[in-house]
Amino acid sequence: ADMYLQVGDVVIFRSDILSMTSGDAPAAAPEESNTAKSGESEPAAPGAPSSPTPEVDADAPGVFYLPMSGMVGLEMRPEEIELIVAEADKHGDGQTIVLDIESGGGMVIEYIVVAQTIVEYKKRHKFVAWVGEAISAAAATALACDRIIFKSNARLGAITMHSSGNPVSDETEERWITLLKGVLRTSGYSEHWARPMVRNDSWISYIKDPITGDVEYFGSRQDIPGEVVLSNYGENCVLSAEQGVDSGLGYGRADNKEELAVILDLPAWKELGTGQKMHDTWHRTCERCKEDIRKTSARLGMLGEYPQMVQLRKRIEIYKGWLRWWKNAPNQMLLLGVPSKEQLEEMVEELQRELREGAGRG
Repeated sequence: ADMYLQVGDVVIFRSDILSMTSGDAPAAAPEESNTAKSGESEPAAPGAPSSPTPEVDADAPGVFYLPMSGMVGLEMRPEEIELIVAEADKHGDGQTIVLDIESGGGMVIEYIVVAQTIVEYKKRHKFVAWVGEAISAAAATALACDRIIFKSNARLGAITMHSSGNPVSDETEERWITLLKGVLRTSGYSEHWARPMVRNDSWISYIKDPITGDVEYFGSRQDIPGEVVLSNYGENCVLSAEQGVDSGLGYGRADNKEELAVILDLPAWKELGTGQKMHDTWHRTCERCKEDIRKTSARLGMLGEYPQMVQLRKRIEIYKGWLRWWKNAPNQMLLLGVPSKEQLEEMVEELQRELREGAGRG
């Protein structure tokens, strides 16, 4: 959009561009460099089918696919959901958006924004959570979707809360459970899932009608025939794929996109939008930010060997670079513990004042 340009694997932030000019395009590379050699094949993308993708009718329904991995609130964030929804909107209401979730959790406050984003856009599109590792805030993200499909190695649950590694108050947890119940209602899931996933003082079990498949959930021990216990007192509820599907929370099981298409009643997997590119670009941005902060922090520690005026200019240069990262990767900067945008602006202003005074004395 208006944040950056991508040239090959290189991301160039708009704030770093001083000017642009037109020029002749480079000569085309030899054909052999653009195609795989005979007998060679490119590696499959994560989640891709093992067999070649069949030709798909141009008019066949498709899905907007968005991988969501990493820490909730950092790599896994609402911005990419907003972007994939914008792409889906161009095709009209009623599109299917698949969130491929692989995350061990993250920041609850950021999850709330993610959940609110999904709940809002569910009013015009269908959200499907395709879950592998979905723990804590990532599990809560899956519960915000209209439908959950499990991978065979999936784990979903343990939506626990802490503050800097310390337990939170009972009152805070109760507010969190109330919020989670509201999210579950929007997805058509039982509120019984909320408490045992958040607190270990709860119970969840169910019985399933062998004919209709209807499921009834319980928040306390029933000791009745056919009762399946998912979480005892003293433990948080974490579901496997088998438990998730059999209990009725999951809609089915799929380990690749072809199997996912079958469960979604599609004639074949037809991927729409640029979700994979969004995911990869943002992850590269986070990595570049971490690496740049590491290197520039080290440079700050070695400035003592330069004359005073040179030191000032180099510090200003580094801090201005950090301000650009605050604009383009704010959550990463917050996690790295870098001085705030306001602090950096004050530091730059003070260094520029010292630089002017030094130049005046010279």
